[in-house]
Amino acid sequence: MRARLLVLAAGPWTDEACRRLGLPAGPPKVKATKGIHLVTRRLFDSHALLVPARSDNRVFFVIPWSLEGKPASLIGTTDTDFSGDPAHVRAEEDEIQYLLSETARILPAERLSRSDIWATFAGLRPLSAPPLATRDSRLATNAAVSREHTFWEEPGLLAVTGGKYTTYRSLCQSLVERAAHRLGNILTPSRSASEPLPGAPRSDGEAGEAAAQHLVNHYGLSEATARLLVHHYGRQARDVAALCTEDPELKKPIAPSAGSGQGPGSDCPAILAMAAWAARHEHVTHLEDFYLRRTQLGLTLPPDHRGVDRVASLFGQILWWDRDREGEELERLRRVVAGEYR
Repeated sequence: MRARLLVLAAGPWTDEACRRLGLPAGPPKVKATKGIHLVTRRLFDSHALLVPARSDNRVFFVIPWSLEGKPASLIGTTDTDFSGDPAHVRAEEDEIQYLLSETARILPAERLSRSDIWATFAGLRPLSAPPLATRDSRLATNAAVSREHTFWEEPGLLAVTGGKYTTYRSLCQSLVERAAHRLGNILTPSRSASEPLPGAPRSDGEAGEAAAQHLVNHYGLSEATARLLVHHYGRQARDVAALCTEDPELKKPIAPSAGSGQGPGSDCPAILAMAAWAARHEHVTHLEDFYLRRTQLGLTLPPDHRGVDRVASLFGQILWWDRDREGEELERLRRVVAGEYR
């Protein structure tokens, strides 16, 4: 494929992408640092904590979280150098113990222990590499490296590094406007700052209990499933539920009779319509995309849960996988969840 302008937004893979594109070798464009999170039982409901860690004075948080219908807490994050394969990032034992110990220190009454951790996950910050003059300085700690995004340009190429999870929309707007300028295009003023995200409710009836009750009344869903769909999809929950009218099999649970009533995966309210929606509308390539990225079910359910074969078969029907491919995807899911999220 040929284009007048290539936008490179490859995150921690930026330097590898530059090498494959044949760009001149130079100093690294990205300094990758790793942050991990712990998912635990719900520690409190009404507030969030932002606290300096006693061991290194880094700030970490403990916030109420919802794990696909299960009340949970999210604890994070760390900030350590990373030089491995960006495709395989996991929480290491010392990092887990760091967050666990610091949280237990500030919440001693909760008696938080390793058995309270339901899942862990990790990610990389593709920070813009600092200038060479500061890289060897003892003052150039990870926390001191700028989180602001950086654009850099080559003939036919516009690339971005850095940026933050919380500022992605303004980053994307700036990127599109810069690309348009490079191409000589004139854009209408951006509406990004006021445009709702896909699924954002437009009225009270499309959110909360009113929206959930509509799904119960019109599609015969359980209250737990209806609440999950509204929480997860917003206004698009009705479109997901409507798949059950098209095919009543999609109303069945993803994990029938999962668990024994204890832990994050017990009584999972997710239904097969969520998998069908992901396959048809959310560009799923692998089974793990659904379990770990389009949803967080991979943090609540074991990868060999009852019903996972039916989910793989459903993806196979929609995405034209043969039986061998379904088996490969099941094995890949088990390997990724066990290796990087448990």
